[in-house]
Amino acid sequence: MVLAALAVLTAAQYLALFFFYGAVPTVLRQAGAPLELLGFFGLAYGAFALSFLWAPYVDRLQIPGLGRRRSWILAMQCMAAAFVATAAWLDPAEDAFALLLIAFGVSFAAATQRIATLGYAVEKLAPQRRAWGSTAIGWGGAVGLLLGGSVLLAVVERFGWSTACLVLIAVIAALLLLLPWLREPPDATAREAARASLAELLRRPETRRILAVALPLSFAKGLSFTLMQPRLVDLGVGLSDIALVVGLANAAGFMVVGPAVSLALARVSLAGAFRWMAASSTATLSLIALIEFAGPPSVALAMTSVVLLFAAFTVMQVVITTLFMGLSDRTQGGTDLTTFLSLFALGALPGTVTGGFVAGAFGYGAGFAVGSLSCFAGLAISRLLPLALPAPQVTDRAVAPQR
Repeated sequence: MVLAALAVLTAAQYLALFFFYGAVPTVLRQAGAPLELLGFFGLAYGAFALSFLWAPYVDRLQIPGLGRRRSWILAMQCMAAAFVATAAWLDPAEDAFALLLIAFGVSFAAATQRIATLGYAVEKLAPQRRAWGSTAIGWGGAVGLLLGGSVLLAVVERFGWSTACLVLIAVIAALLLLLPWLREPPDATAREAARASLAELLRRPETRRILAVALPLSFAKGLSFTLMQPRLVDLGVGLSDIALVVGLANAAGFMVVGPAVSLALARVSLAGAFRWMAASSTATLSLIALIEFAGPPSVALAMTSVVLLFAAFTVMQVVITTLFMGLSDRTQGGTDLTTFLSLFALGALPGTVTGGFVAGAFGYGAGFAVGSLSCFAGLAISRLLPLALPAPQVTDRAVAPQR
């Protein structure tokens, strides 16, 4: 039940986010918006980079009688629905800046809800189930992207912008009906979270080492995601076809690649898995860059590269999230994991803007080449710094059976 709950919670928090982060820039590009403007939509992800600042408050505060996790999930889903309802009254061809501001608000709601979800994961997952927990979070993200970034993109093309917004609100409301079945962690965890300290986390030597090797990968991911769908638009691919290939590639990544990575992590060290992930990401982005430098690719080749890119993203997310879970102190696990992932998201922000400007000035090949160099930098740094993790602290609660 824990893995299923993580998947559903993650899907719910990402629905509106991926609509504005993935689908809306594609709609705007079709309307003639420049790549430079689309790059700024990636900055809406900035709330994830800053959410560690208010993570301790999400751990401590709650609506009386509702529970710490359910309180924040309910509030943030309602906030996201309100933003989407506002967007339904706007015209994407005329109100791009207003939609950008709404995207920032949706990102805040999603980032805050993610704190509650991650706190739930750290509190409920035993150490040997962390990789599968990371995969379940990925499954939820894949569903959120499929519905919010792909299915709704097809709805926009066929039925119009306002209808797509109304459908999104209806899906958010339906997922909220499952909230009463979420089992809250024990109250003792709230007393532990009251002592959470960002300063203590940042003082740890392993924190600085991990961030030094992980942030170049984050930069490359932000850059690549920003360029991926506009690249297909420029090749003449229709919105429905883009929605289909992106949704299927992401879903296949977490349904096939995710479990394979989880199984592999039971047999190899996290340090070895990280280096293999960085090397495969470097190779994938280098291949896509070479395809672009060779001339405009065929539509089939471009879509194949999207599948490869999502496979690389899947490996990256599972390995990075599992690595961060292993470094999270159980006495302040929600704050720790949120901080690690927030700082990883921070690394993606300059990548989103850089990708738009580099591709606009020198072409998509140059943009993906910059991403490949960034992945290689992460691999090189990981060879210089030790990535050994401290032994996990196994408690009675940590190894309790998961039902």
